[in-house]
Amino acid sequence: MTLYFASVLPGLEYVLSNEIRHKMCDAEITQIKRGKVFFTTSKSFACLSSLRSADNLFRFIDQFQIGPHKQHLSQLRERMSQLDLYFLDKKKSFRVNASRKGKQTYSRFEAAEVAMEGIQKRYPSWRVGTAKNHQIELRLDIEHNEVTFSLRLTDAAFRYRKKKREFSHHCYLL
Repeated sequence: MTLYFASVLPGLEYVLSNEIRHKMCDAEITQIKRGKVFFTTSKSFACLSSLRSADNLFRFIDQFQIGPHKQHLSQLRERMSQLDLYFLDKKKSFRVNASRKGKQTYSRFEAAEVAMEGIQKRYPSWRVGTAKNHQIELRLDIEHNEVTFSLRLTDAAFRYRKKKREFSHHCYLL
């Protein structure tokens, strides 16, 4: 079974966890955090993408601790250089997108750059893409001193579930 997490609007985590249990009989909810539901399943991506209340889907890769200062970014680089990313297509370009919560002396952009350096240390033939031009997006979420690293499975249009995947007409009223 593979560990995934789905992002959801904060406050709807239990709605999503109930949907996961209902649609994936083998799913086990492992953790619920604000705006995220972590779960294991052996179901296909088609089944995962049928989750209507999920905003985005991610394949969990690693979780570890990091300090709040710029000097701790070397730990991040080293950890990234040790990851076994065997399941990724090495012929495609990749990008790390980062978010952070808490009091750190480094920016999310600095953390993402260091993570990409660590990955390239281990896989020197991999190409780093640009923010708009990449095929593989890796996600680095830093919450205080806890880091979650994952592979984004869905694109930005996933949250819009119509056939054309566009904003509903109600959004234009805001």
